[in-house]
Amino acid sequence: MIKIEKASKMIDDKFIFKDISLNVKKQETYLLVGPNGIGKTSLLKSIIGLYSIYSGSITVLGKKITKAYKMNPDIGVYLDTAKILPHSNVLESLSFFVSLYEKSIDDIHDLIYYLHLENELNKTYMSLSSGNKRKLGLLISLINNPELIIWDEPFATLDPEMCSELVDFIFTLKRKGKTILLTTNDLFFADNLYDKIGFFVNTSELIEQTRETLIEKYPNKSLTDIYFLIKQSIV
Repeated sequence: MIKIEKASKMIDDKFIFKDISLNVKKQETYLLVGPNGIGKTSLLKSIIGLYSIYSGSITVLGKKITKAYKMNPDIGVYLDTAKILPHSNVLESLSFFVSLYEKSIDDIHDLIYYLHLENELNKTYMSLSSGNKRKLGLLISLINNPELIIWDEPFATLDPEMCSELVDFIFTLKRKGKTILLTTNDLFFADNLYDKIGFFVNTSELIEQTRETLIEKYPNKSLTDIYFLIKQSIV
């Protein structure tokens, strides 16, 4: 689904990430974790074509990413930096996005209620809480029922109850055969979600491990514990 081979990205003559490789297989849930500012969001932007890479290659759904971003109905994306029609109310924003896929609000009724946005429909984006802004972004990314879901920090700013519900929802998406790539710093809620994980330990090193390998190597350890053990092992 996603194959990155020795990709590098530069901004102002500085490497944002360098010689990074990553492989997300069909129907995997892949966690990309690492310190703030390490390049996770920049890598996601490169995957969907918002950024062009300096060297290496990125292939998504069998197609090499070689040009600027184009909307793909098989990919649903939420980026942590996203801004959504700031002066429109939620219903107007949703109406706009469903129209892009020739759908109606009725088609996303269940998503609206699942994400508890039914009482926010008449509020402008700018007046929403940070958590509800994020939930709206996640909802919009799913309007097209995409095969591949790419979410940047989906748990950030959500309250614990909603985080728990989002975990359940991600398992539902997994059961439906979706391929999911998440960046997250919330290793507590992500602990049981992943099939494979990429530890972005520095700008030029990403360590990939499957869930089975980590469980065997670090029995009875939480994902948070494993993250720090791996980080300490390469210092």
